[in-house]
Amino acid sequence: MMDSVSYKLKFAILGALIVPCFGRLALHGTGSETDFYRYFVPLFIGGLTGYLIGLMRDIWVATNEDLKMTNKVLQKEINQHIQTEQSLRENEKQKKAILDASIDSIRLVDNEMRIIWANKIIEKQLGKDRKKIIGNYCYGAYTGRNEPCPNCPTEKSRKSGKIEFSILCEENVKGIEGKTYWSDYTVPIKNESGKIENFIQVSRNITDL
Repeated sequence: MMDSVSYKLKFAILGALIVPCFGRLALHGTGSETDFYRYFVPLFIGGLTGYLIGLMRDIWVATNEDLKMTNKVLQKEINQHIQTEQSLRENEKQKKAILDASIDSIRLVDNEMRIIWANKIIEKQLGKDRKKIIGNYCYGAYTGRNEPCPNCPTEKSRKSGKIEFSILCEENVKGIEGKTYWSDYTVPIKNESGKIENFIQVSRNITDL
């Protein structure tokens, strides 16, 4: 505040000293050379002009400082946002790596049992890129059936609203010859109102165990 006032006073004093000099020269020989016109009017005009210049300078400096401060705050927020995004990406990569390293087939399916997401082992089991499997019914993708498997834990979970487990015996799993046994369990995913929206399916081939 003191700096702001001092600049106004400095410019006002400077204006009061300079303008009267030019005023006296301009009025010389015009007949308007009274003390009032020669001294007080130029003094007032010079002082006021200097004060206004000082005020404008203060406003400009204050505005510039505000812009600098705003820019610093925005830059800090941007940097924090970038760091958060990078952390989320790293966490996402770590979670994906953990799921893909699992020997269990892990799938996220919707209420109709269409595959929304699957971990990498499904590619080895079915011999297909998982991108081509997304959107297929889980029972169709694995067995070619047009309806859920007998003793399906997802069907049981849909009715009970709880985690369900089953041992399935299959003779026609794609990419596998002969009869196979599978340890399957399903976890229902509910929304805030308690309605089931999706299911997590976890299955393991236990034929050779």
